[in-house]
Amino acid sequence: MPPLLPRPRILIVEDEIVVARDIESQLNLLGYETVGRTAQGTQAVLLARELRPDLVLMDIKLEGEMDGIEAASSIHTEGIPVVFLSAMVDVDTVSRAKRAIPFGYIIKPFSGRELQPAIEMALHRHQIERMLARSEERMRLIFAGTQSGIWDRDFCLRSCFFAPSWWQMLGYEAEALPATPQFELELTHPEDRDRVEQTLTQQLTSSTSVYEVEFRLRHKAGHYVPVLARGLILRDA
Repeated sequence: MPPLLPRPRILIVEDEIVVARDIESQLNLLGYETVGRTAQGTQAVLLARELRPDLVLMDIKLEGEMDGIEAASSIHTEGIPVVFLSAMVDVDTVSRAKRAIPFGYIIKPFSGRELQPAIEMALHRHQIERMLARSEERMRLIFAGTQSGIWDRDFCLRSCFFAPSWWQMLGYEAEALPATPQFELELTHPEDRDRVEQTLTQQLTSSTSVYEVEFRLRHKAGHYVPVLARGLILRDA
């Protein structure tokens, strides 16, 4: 028999004790574990740091000086997802709530049928974001380890991305100058510019999926750095 998965641990932040108890009861019936309950924003932040719940259900109107939106903003920095539970649906409140980067917004009154999907979607989204963060960190380490100037160019949007290693290769701080195709061409040695543009045009208009050209880029100190640029050409409609 496979081991049982741990129940998601949830912190309840609600200023009305009767409502808080009802939420706790619904969570227990739905198979979640309640790890704490508070009516204050400052206490919610402290409990989140101490208990490390999988999710925080957060009312917006709370006791004390810190409301639920401020508390959610602080908890977000701890890497803990927050779902708002509130009867407040005015434009200003919702606009403020969005800046706290919540994982959901449930309007009171609600039922268990509304609560469970919102919780499951928030937990799933949080899991996906954690996986993406690990993937991005892995790629960052790969880029750093290769000591190559990683770049990407979108010809439809006319935009460029140059990784920090690309800038460092030329003696600049990351994103020190506008990252545009024209900017890269301006750094290219005058004797290489026509050949680089011709090579790019030929390879983009052919059926090849590989871009490769050697040229020189001007270093911040004034000298030129020899570069072998390689890329994979991806085409769509």
